[in-house]
This record gives sequence, structure tokens and C-alpha cells, in this order.
Amino acid sequence: MAASRRGPNCCGRPPCFPFLRGLRDRPRIEKMGGATSRGKNSYGPDITCKDMRNLRFALKQEGHSRKDMFKILTFYAFPLAHSLPLFAFLNEEKFNVDGWTVYNPVEEYQRQGLPNHHWTIAFISKCYKLCDTYPALLVVLYCAADEDLRRVTIFRFLNRISVLSWIHPENRTVIVRCSQPLVVYCVWQMSKQFATAFEFNECFLITILDHMYSCRFGTFLFNCESAGERQKVPERTVSLWSMINRNKEKFKNPFYMKEINRVLYPVASMHHLELWVNYYIRWNPRIKQQQPNPMEQRCVELLASSDNYIKGLQELQLANSAKLSDPPTSPSQMMPRVQTHFSGGTLALRLSSE
Repeated sequence: MAASRRGPNCCGRPPCFPFLRGLRDRPRIEKMGGATSRGKNSYGPDITCKDMRNLRFALKQEGHSRKDMFKILTFYAFPLAHSLPLFAFLNEEKFNVDGWTVYNPVEEYQRQGLPNHHWTIAFISKCYKLCDTYPALLVVLYCAADEDLRRVTIFRFLNRISVLSWIHPENRTVIVRCSQPLVVYCVWQMSKQFATAFEFNECFLITILDHMYSCRFGTFLFNCESAGERQKVPERTVSLWSMINRNKEKFKNPFYMKEINRVLYPVASMHHLELWVNYYIRWNPRIKQQQPNPMEQRCVELLASSDNYIKGLQELQLANSAKLSDPPTSPSQMMPRVQTHFSGGTLALRLSSE
């Protein structure tokens, strides 16, 4: 792999190594081979990224060029150790959507029917004094007073009390926990077993996983809300959702069917679990890259054709209505007109006389 040997530039930006953005979270950079090593690709830096990529720079042994390359890579791969800003604070990408406004906690709680006579929104942690790793707004039991919550924190690790994370829209069953793990890989397994249950597709999940470590966006920079506020992340960085919401169609599942009150019961047997090839093995040159699902592609094409067809029918109906509003002046205008109805994917044509 060829690369420039330029050193740090005047802007403090990585000097044309775009993959360095993927090295934020404890990458590994090692020196490969030595002065007496023989064989192709046996001398140079070797990089292991958090997104499963392994990059190897093959350099000539004359002049010890590996030393300069290793120094530059280490310099930009660990910016905080060298008093450099994270790439997200240097990213100047512009999008026509502000991803930082996508999530509003109060609106989200209201969407779930909260508060109610069992649960209330507590502002006890508004300035992160109760627990600095928790959000500013919490949903707790309606009968729990602020003073009771403060007493409970004494017996909890890092003052993390149990708060509501999810509530069922009908029977009001809840999930209450004191932490929120990331279960993206589990979501992918679920999407393979229930192909019509999720509105997003595999590309959506891979994009989120990739940018957890890319340092391109500020969405996943810190571990908690309070740390992000202290660093003014929404004002100084771009949100990942700005990019995703700019092109939603790319991340939609064409097989999605909206079903209310459907409970998913996944099969947890090892025989039904699959290796996520498109994520874990995508960088292996020996593995043939999986082509897009032909059925999914065909479904997308049919949906696009259906949308265009419906649009054309609506335009014809509007034009026909405009003509019928004028008094008939010739026999041809006295002919029966065609009424169209599109329902459930079936087109029905019916002749009617005025």
C-alpha cells in the first residue's frame, strides 16, 4: 500500500490518511519485519483498525523509511496523546439536515405516553448532580420523591438508580434498568429472522457501527450526555444523523410491514445464528464480497415503479377533472370516462357514464 510521507501540516490535520479516522478507539500499530527481512511486503508498519481492517504498508528497507511512517501514523492515530483535537472537531462537512435536533427527550417520552399515573419525568439530575453519567431527564416511579432518589443513590454503583427505558404502548409493561448496552449485533440477528419487522436495513446498522469509531461525527465521541455538553459537541461537530437523514431511502428496508402489537420471539439456538459477513469479513480480499440481495433490489424497483405509476394516475385524474369541468363541445367529450382505483397493489379500471 503506497502512501505519502508528508509530516504534520500547518492545519494540524491528518495528511491524506483517511483510514486514520477509524483508529480512535485503541488501535494497534506495529512495526513489521526488520533490516534483514526478506520477501514481498515483509517490511513496514502494520495497522489493525477497530472496524476489522488490517492495513500493511510495504516499504523499502533502504534508509529506514519505516521509522518516519510509524512516527506519523502514531502521531495522528492517538491525537489526544499529542495534544491534537479529535477529527470530529475539524470536520467541516455541511448537510441540509441538522441531526442534533432529531432527538428531544420530552417529545420522545410523550410519544410513549409519559408521564402517566405510574411514571413521571424527574428533573433531579438536570445539572447532572445526581449522576453525571445519566441524562438530564429521567423517568422514575410517580411516587418517588427527589429526596428518596438521593438516598437510593448511596447504595448504587456510580449513583446509577434504576430508571425507565421502555414502556409497552398498551399493557404498559416496562423495562427498567440502570445502564443501556448497545445491542447492534443482536439487532442484525433479529432482522435476519424477522425480515419485515424493521424499517431500517443492514446498511443502516453497518453505518452506525462504522462511525462509532470513525471520529468523523460527534455523535459517539463521549460516554455520556454531560461530557458532550462540557465539550459543546452539538455546536462544534456534525451529527451522524445529519448524513443519514439526508438520504433516508438508502437506509430503508423495502420489506418492512408496519404491524401493531407484534411480539418478536427470536430463536436463540446456535443453529439459527449467522456470521455477519458483510461487516466482519468485508475487508478480507480472499472472501468474495456479497452482492446486494436481488430480491431486495427487485422490491425497491417495484416500489419505485408503483410510486411513479400512482403519481401518473393522479396527474391523469386531475387533468380529466379539469376537462370535465368545461361543458362538452364535441361527441368525443361525451364518451364514458375511466375511473382508476389503486388499493392493496391492485389496479382496478371502471367505466362510468356521466
